[in-house]
Amino acid sequence: MDPTSERAARAQTIFRAGNEALARAAGSRDDAIPFICECADELCLARVPLARDEYEEVRAHSRRFVVTLGHEGEAQTVTMRDGYAVVETDAELAADTDPRKGGSP
Repeated sequence: MDPTSERAARAQTIFRAGNEALARAAGSRDDAIPFICECADELCLARVPLARDEYEEVRAHSRRFVVTLGHEGEAQTVTMRDGYAVVETDAELAADTDPRKGGSP
């Protein structure tokens, strides 16, 4: 993997870890949760408000990330929704660090 792709994957996995903590802290909250954009820009501060079921749909796949529209970058866009996109990376790092599969960032 080239250094740029690896840096992008590292940023995405760190944001994913933060979002996992947000999801736990939100508990059983029913309204939209302001998740962190999981784009490749390590300085991004954008928020992506998602219902819990929308977030869970993204998390069902280790290589998928939720980003604000326009932040798709080099990743393959899986779907675009109202206000956000789901992207997929081919980086092994994404699968290896998936906290739901026993990995850590």
